[in-house]
Amino acid sequence: MEKIKKWKLQFIIVALGQAISMLENISPEKMGRAFSVLTMLIGLIFSSSIAEKVGVNIWFLISGFCMIMLTVLVVIRYVLKARSKK
Repeated sequence: MEKIKKWKLQFIIVALGQAISMLENISPEKMGRAFSVLTMLIGLIFSSSIAEKVGVNIWFLISGFCMIMLTVLVVIRYVLKARSKK
């Protein structure tokens, strides 16, 4: 278990170094694409460790519920912002 935590910490350090390098070397037009790949990899690392602990079915249920709640909050914010402009 300790070996896995050490590996994750090393991955995070390397990912931060890559992010800094990407900021310096990638043109602003393509930066969104590059960071989406990096974000996806980091997300997979964290979600896989959670799925191992609680089970894949439960993790899908939790993450799906969070996505639905986030979508509802964004829609509510959008509607409130549209109403305030009128």
